Amino acid sequence: MQLSMRALNLAVGQAAISKSLDDDDGDDGGNEESHLGVLRHGGHLVIKLLESEDAQDFARICKPIFNKASWLRPKATRPSSREIYLICHLPGLSFIELAFHIQMKIHR
Repeated sequence: MQLSMRALNLAVGQAAISKSLDDDDGDDGGNEESHLGVLRHGGHLVIKLLESEDAQDFARICKPIFNKASWLRPKATRPSSREIYLICHLPGLSFIELAFHIQMKIHR
């Protein structure tokens, strides 16, 4: 699960994960830009996991962050395999929301 958390941190940033875990104390560490992920609005994150309680815990962390999070087991996967994919979709922004978001970044 540690590798999955690193991928999530890279995708959405530490601030989103902290908010999802409800342990955000309001301290952004002084530089909010360092907490932003690389996943664009409307983007998808696909993570390969092994079926386990850890995978379920990881999905519970992802669900508040993403618009949709769903499991996929490819048809080509052997029945005995525990491989499963979590596919998460980050909500997109309308043009007006995007313009507002950019303005807020400029005027910080």
